[in-house]
Formats: sequence, structure tokens, C-alpha cells
Amino acid sequence: MIILVSGIPGTGKSFLGDYLAEHHEFTHVDLEAQAGQQYLLLLKQQNFDELVEQISNLGDRIVLTFGYPPEHLSDIEQIAARGVVTAWFESPLLFSRKHWKPEPGQDPHTYTMLIVKIIDAHKKLDAFYGIRKICVADTNCVDFRSAEDIATQLLAINND
Repeated sequence: MIILVSGIPGTGKSFLGDYLAEHHEFTHVDLEAQAGQQYLLLLKQQNFDELVEQISNLGDRIVLTFGYPPEHLSDIEQIAARGVVTAWFESPLLFSRKHWKPEPGQDPHTYTMLIVKIIDAHKKLDAFYGIRKICVADTNCVDFRSAEDIATQLLAINND
């Protein structure tokens, strides 16, 4: 099983990838971290078959995290067509902004630019992800839902 989690910045994608690795025997690959760069390059080159093959070679349970800009939605669709389970993490924007941590040297306005792109692509994201969208905030939007609760919902998803 390969799962690709994307979503709004600050929604805990990397945290959940680490949680699945620690508690559910997944291998976590953050496509934006140094260790994931070779796979991100394959994605950007649109070499989807090779990407899925190389990821499959890592083991039986892989979770990829990718806070991609929406312009990569067609790439995610191609990966999903190759059997990768895809999910989108979301939360109210003030919640995710509070939890978003810029990379060293990253412009603090990057969050706003990413959110504008996501809002512009909202209809396409809704059409593709549908019920595979997971809200990570608790009902009061004060804190994250429990990692196990989110993991359970994520592991129940299929692309059908």
C-alpha cells in the first residue's frame, strides 16, 4: 500500500507520516525533504511509472507526504491512476496558519501565496479528492484531532 498525503500547509502531513512510521510500520518519505528529492524529481519529470516502481521498492507500506502546490494536481491524478491512495489534509485557514512553520530562510508570506493557489484550485481539488479530504482540526478548531483518529480515517480510504 502506498499513500500520498497532500494538503494545506500546517495541517500535520509530515507529523502524520512520522506517526504512521512509528505506530503502523509504514516507511515515511517526505517528498520535499532531502531524502525525498529523487522521487520529487521523477514526479516533476512526469515519470509516474518509474516513481511508483521506485517507491514500491521501499516496502509494502509507504506513506508519502507532499505539500504540493495545486499545479501538480494532474500529476497526483496520474499517480492515483497507478494505484496510489491519495488524500488531502485540510483545516480552517487560521488553524493551519497558526501551525505552519516556514523553512529556514523562507519568506513568511509564502503561506499566503500557497493558500491563494489552493483557493483558486478549490473546485478542482474538491472534484478530485471528494471524500478523501480529511479535516485535521478538532471540532472547536483549537487543536489537532488525535493522530490515531486521523490515521484510522486515512487507512480506511481507497481511491474508488
